[in-house]
Amino acid sequence: MSTGQASLRRAAVFAALAVALGLVAVRGVAEREHRLATAIGPIARIVVLARDVPGDHPLRADDLAYRQVPLRWVAPTTIGDATQGVGLRTAVALDRGTPLLAAVLTSPSQKADDALQSGDRVIELVAAGSVRLVRAGTRVDVVRTVEKGDGGHATTVVADSVDVIDVRAAEDAAGDGASQVDVTLRVSTRDALKLAAAQDGGGSLRLLPRAAWDQQALVTTP
Repeated sequence: MSTGQASLRRAAVFAALAVALGLVAVRGVAEREHRLATAIGPIARIVVLARDVPGDHPLRADDLAYRQVPLRWVAPTTIGDATQGVGLRTAVALDRGTPLLAAVLTSPSQKADDALQSGDRVIELVAAGSVRLVRAGTRVDVVRTVEKGDGGHATTVVADSVDVIDVRAAEDAAGDGASQVDVTLRVSTRDALKLAAAQDGGGSLRLLPRAAWDQQALVTTP
């Protein structure tokens, strides 16, 4: 056998050995991946917080992200679709990466149910106000303005320091062009009757936002 033929034979042997070793390596990786997949189990996509958020925070689309985790780690109440979380509010402050669970969220319907269970009343009304200032989780004073016989106006307090459960921009503006909101309020039975009468009695209603620390009663002057 010539030197050239011997070299070709060695090259062929080395090539075949390399292919065989490559197949063994691929098979080993595939087996390890299979064992790992078997140990981990099915994978699920869940919704997590994309950033730290405070308590009573209305979730937006950019607050949320998706993460792949083993299905066996996923709680039954974990949200898997980000669109289902948008608009809900956080019950407590949450850190980035926290899975979105029903237990850490609240919705207007839940707050309304809680109010009714406690003996309070829930009332919906349209009043002058801005969604930028009147927000769910805050408190407002409700005042009513009516036109007097002499052409002047009188403003009275209908209910003060009531809780806002939900708020949306109203479709129509007030008669004077001011923006209005469609708001859901948690009120006492007494305030609910006063608000219902105010809605049916003419005049215009306005919401005055309160600071969280403000406990002073709103009193109108003649």
